[in-house]
Amino acid sequence: MNRRHSSGRNLLAPAAFAALICAAAVLLPAPVRAGTTGTISGVVTAPNGRPLAGAAITATSPSQKATATSDAHGFYSFVALLPDTYTLSFTLRGYGPTSVPGVVVLQDQNVAVNQTLVSSLSTIAHVQTTAGGTLVKPNQGSDVYNVSGQELNAVTNPGDLHETLYQWTAIVPGVTSTGFPAQPRIRGGQVTDLGYEFEGIPIQDDIVGFFTTNLSNIGVQNLEVETGGLSAADAANGTGFLNSVARVGTYPGFTNLAVDLTGPDYNHYLTFQTGYATPNHRYSYYVGFDGVGSLNQYVNGRYTFPGVLEWSADGPGPVQTRDWIGNFHYKPDPNDDIQFLITNSYGDFDFNYLINSTSQPPALQFEPCPGAVPSGSSPFTGATGGFAPNGQSCPLGLYWGALPTGKGNIWYHYGGLGKIQWNHTLDDHSFFTVRLAENFNEYIFDQPIGDANIPAFENVTGVNGWNWAWWLGTPGQCPTIPMAAGTPVVSPASDPFDICAFDDGTQNFWGDRRSEIYLGSFDYQNLINDNITVKSGVSYTRSYNVFNYYLTNAFTNLPYEFTWPQVYEISTFPTDETHVYAEGDFHYGKWLLEPGMLYAARRYAFPNGGATVAIWNPTFNGTYQFDSRDVLRFSYGDTSSFIGTAYVYLRPDSLISRNPLEPGASFSPQLNHMADVMWEHQFDAETSMRIGPWIEKTSNYYESYRPIIGYTPTTPPIPIFSPHSILSNNQQHHDFGVEFELQHVDNRPIGLSFWLTATYDNYWTSSTALAGAFINSPEPQNLINEGHLLRAVANPLWNTAFLFDFHDQGFHLDPLVIYQTDYFFYANPGLSFPTCGGTCAPYISGHQHIASAFWNVNLLAYQEIGPKKNFFVGFKIDNLTNNYDNANLVPCSSTFGTGCFPYFNGPYSGVSDKPGSLIYQNFTQSPREYEFLAGVRIGDTSQ
Repeated sequence: MNRRHSSGRNLLAPAAFAALICAAAVLLPAPVRAGTTGTISGVVTAPNGRPLAGAAITATSPSQKATATSDAHGFYSFVALLPDTYTLSFTLRGYGPTSVPGVVVLQDQNVAVNQTLVSSLSTIAHVQTTAGGTLVKPNQGSDVYNVSGQELNAVTNPGDLHETLYQWTAIVPGVTSTGFPAQPRIRGGQVTDLGYEFEGIPIQDDIVGFFTTNLSNIGVQNLEVETGGLSAADAANGTGFLNSVARVGTYPGFTNLAVDLTGPDYNHYLTFQTGYATPNHRYSYYVGFDGVGSLNQYVNGRYTFPGVLEWSADGPGPVQTRDWIGNFHYKPDPNDDIQFLITNSYGDFDFNYLINSTSQPPALQFEPCPGAVPSGSSPFTGATGGFAPNGQSCPLGLYWGALPTGKGNIWYHYGGLGKIQWNHTLDDHSFFTVRLAENFNEYIFDQPIGDANIPAFENVTGVNGWNWAWWLGTPGQCPTIPMAAGTPVVSPASDPFDICAFDDGTQNFWGDRRSEIYLGSFDYQNLINDNITVKSGVSYTRSYNVFNYYLTNAFTNLPYEFTWPQVYEISTFPTDETHVYAEGDFHYGKWLLEPGMLYAARRYAFPNGGATVAIWNPTFNGTYQFDSRDVLRFSYGDTSSFIGTAYVYLRPDSLISRNPLEPGASFSPQLNHMADVMWEHQFDAETSMRIGPWIEKTSNYYESYRPIIGYTPTTPPIPIFSPHSILSNNQQHHDFGVEFELQHVDNRPIGLSFWLTATYDNYWTSSTALAGAFINSPEPQNLINEGHLLRAVANPLWNTAFLFDFHDQGFHLDPLVIYQTDYFFYANPGLSFPTCGGTCAPYISGHQHIASAFWNVNLLAYQEIGPKKNFFVGFKIDNLTNNYDNANLVPCSSTFGTGCFPYFNGPYSGVSDKPGSLIYQNFTQSPREYEFLAGVRIGDTSQ
């Protein structure tokens, strides 16, 4: 709907706005983050178009109630509204009362509701309906999708039983992943090329760029995904942005309890949620908890994970997680809302190596021999001497120690968020938000296993493990098994590099990745009139980072230090980040124009000094509304993301040394130039569509890789890779794609809702990691060295999702179908593999291969019971088609192609004798699983 022209209410508003922002920048050097509230605005008119002043408007929802009055131009607005579904009531003396239900408010978005009042002829109120959800957003310049309500329940379950945001993002256009559910990528790139926030709190670390929580869905009311046209406030979030807001207490209150059991091996889930608000909404609270007793893991969809390493089946792999959240609001008066939010999560992911290891000798771990001394003659261990428990001398300073049962690989995760936020309404049209937050996150990785003592892992040629002897060309040289606990670790005379210490291929290490993030921010918004809205803010983040990874099979071999274990990656310095942004929304007839600018700077506190990197990102978004049914949305802008500290500075005492970037070196932020055009069409009140192309070019992409430095004089020649990693800030991506969604939301007691999405992602990269240029795939590396762009192996060209919700008087049938196709990868050189009886297939230079399609079908069905639908029971089948194997796979066949390398029959190892031929692919995915769920909802069942 078009906004009408009206003059500003107060000529001093722009000056006051500028003064307020200047004061905020001085007093609170605080990063700009996504909002947690939304707005409603519009114009009240008579049937002849005359603006009506003095109309009283009330916005009511279970979580909030607010009032406003139209001004001399008929303009009204509600600011700082909590995300919810509101009913608007309009009253004015001499006119009939009007009610507009179903006005959905989402974070960071404005809903325009213009209302015409009719002269009062009776006392019966006029009720006008509006669509509860639509893809047509004439007042939103960014390409934003929201997953909530009916769609949220259909893609997960009605009891909020433990899921991750991966399920939600998989049904959003512009988002791709490898398999389902899997980490999201927005318009190509990697999962770390995105921004993540929860309730305005940044939830990704400055170390490696990963999110710091487990992305549990507990307490999440709405997920907002920006795939393009990022606002100025979000323009430091890479190629896309995810922001979720927490549930709040309501009046009347609610209490929900749900449980879930799965098979074939049972998992146990429990969710408890409760919320309440006083009738005047002065106080409200929401508390939620979810727990997972066990979550079985599978290897290639075949085996319960795992008895030993990843290729034996001896027992289940329990994953225990506990998450809880508390969200409390206090409103001392109608203009102030003080929020206190806290979350906590704990997980101990015991992969249960050797929990039932009765069928083979016990696994072993490396332990230092008493009396060992530093030695440069043992490059892999860094020590020699001492005596093992059996009395023998230790040539490498290590002996084989017994590994306790079930201690082969355990990960721990600790996380917590805290926030105090003050929303203050200055008047009917403007408000500001002050936010103080903290984010603590820690992952501990403990994998001490040094030898599995299983024949398949010993003295092999790389078929069953990442065998160092095989990689370095000396297979069959290491001592035979079984190893005995208490005996020294030895290498034969023909092994000058001590590679037998790695013979089984296990990566025995201990790691600690920890971040403490402190945030302060100030945001201001003013709906000056129905044509102009201004937004601005300033923020500051301080992050304390710890990134220590230790090898447990090597000593630190430095002149000034002799410790156990060896540090091979370390990055322990803090970062400071400041953001300042400003953006305006300008309506001119059918046009909405949103220019904006972000200034962002990060300071790296190097061990021997500091370095600051700064960027200016302009953004320009807008819409053109042809009529009430058709909107053209467009955007162009720059977005960026800073390089994590783990890649800027690494301590180089590793097997593959890495040189630190000292102050003054080049490590510019990743820069993305993005543009898109989207056509949005409303078929009827329940059905809408969005479709359009995007284009993106990324520069300054940062990575560490080992280039090819030469070839052996053999026939055929074998590439020689550099022994040292190279740090490069010069990689780039090119991306062209199309995203599409058709949705129909039917809120009748009996109806069918559906969401159909598709993404075409034509993504090219010079990044060796994304292109699959590994040590066993030299051709992509050669092409990249020559300046070519390659397909990214982790991004499917096509990704589609079909989600339905058929509901009939409380019965719901919700099928979800995920289809992905055209995964690109490159052939391996013609190396010898015993399982193939020789060379699998000749290596043909430059041939690109495509993996076959991947399907995943989930089916959820549940029945709500009782007069108020307070109870529900149901079942869910994950991977209904049991898609984890391909019966047509012919090992080592040049007709079908295969992956002779043992890990996959897929993108990293498939070989064929024909360019462009299909490779039948096995995805690492659980087999068909069955879930049985039940729950009770007391009070407000809409929650």
